[in-house]
Amino acid sequence: MAEDKILREDLYFLLGSTGAILPPATKIADDGIRKRIVQAFDISQEIALLFGAAPIDTPKLLPWSNSKTIYAATRRGSLMEHFTGTMPKKGVHSAQWETFQEMRQTLDCIAFGIDSRVRDFLLVGPQNHWAVFVRVLDVRNAKDHVPFLFLVYKELQGPVSSIQDELANLKADQESIVRVSISALERYAWLTVLRRNTQRLSPGTHDLLEESGHNLKTLHLNVSFMLPLSPLSMESIGRITKDTGCDVCQKQDANICVGCRSAQYCGKECQQKDWPRHKAACKAVRGAAWRTFTPADFPSGVPIRQMFNTRESLHRPPDKLVSAGGAASAELGKLFLVKFQLGMVGRSSHMLMYDRTRAFMTQWWRASDPNLFNEAERIMGDRRKFYRWVKRISETQFEICLENGPEDPGW
Repeated sequence: MAEDKILREDLYFLLGSTGAILPPATKIADDGIRKRIVQAFDISQEIALLFGAAPIDTPKLLPWSNSKTIYAATRRGSLMEHFTGTMPKKGVHSAQWETFQEMRQTLDCIAFGIDSRVRDFLLVGPQNHWAVFVRVLDVRNAKDHVPFLFLVYKELQGPVSSIQDELANLKADQESIVRVSISALERYAWLTVLRRNTQRLSPGTHDLLEESGHNLKTLHLNVSFMLPLSPLSMESIGRITKDTGCDVCQKQDANICVGCRSAQYCGKECQQKDWPRHKAACKAVRGAAWRTFTPADFPSGVPIRQMFNTRESLHRPPDKLVSAGGAASAELGKLFLVKFQLGMVGRSSHMLMYDRTRAFMTQWWRASDPNLFNEAERIMGDRRKFYRWVKRISETQFEICLENGPEDPGW
């Protein structure tokens, strides 16, 4: 799948495979989706946390000396995956929406191979018509015992015989080389990661290549690196999927519809153009009943544990304590979007309320208004959560538009 042949549908499903799902009718341009894909991969690799914005000086990274195997140190999983397990790698038969999970399993294969003293890997497509050759030169310690797989790679095209000739030229050990089946969309995803990571390396990285005896120009190799791929957190998904721009023309400088708060437009012209489609939803929200309820803050001054989503990575558990911003942190009279979340199982005595940034976080107790609470619980159904517009109307009271909510923002 050449980059110029990538379909919009492919980009949409690749981004969605990370958990960052855009509305099906999104009008974001293809380049906008590509930028979000890159953003998702950067967050998954924890680039900012490990290296900040500075170029990565590979020679200064310490050699890997952790007692853990590379495989164990590379694996990332969520609580959901721990309980339900993960499906076997499907390779060329995988669906588009499974691409990110397939990438993580490919990385598992590479890490396991490194532990078995394998250095050459071939990511192979359908009928071996193309491949991506990867040679891991060294493993370094990025930070916090995170393995940094320093490598060179090369895209291979053509019939099987041509690829075999290329491998011979690269002096690949054809007996021990590990072949990993990947789909065309996974190939595109990996090349996106590898090319992006190449740009992050400092000039000093080439010193390591000279030591390894690899001539990039002669062999047409590209230098890059791989890092563990973690599941995205709710906050990360919220950052990636927000600010989708004008609903008509995608311009980023857009204003929210004051009537319903669920659409945004760059100006009057686009708003009028979209009115036939938007009218019914807008009137439904404006005509909906706003119900008053009273949440109860967490005890003053008492820290609480950060929320943990079952789909977030377990390798950095939220073990620190934070103070929640309660009802007083919400601006009086201003509408904002809140997620209401019941407990995972059973009959809950309360539900959590929080905004996308978690700056606002409080609780709504069933006992405060059993009838309204039960109605909200019924609307949630088996999902045990929903998103609703609320506004603070007094020191302790809020109003909620219970009947109508926006499209699921995914955080």
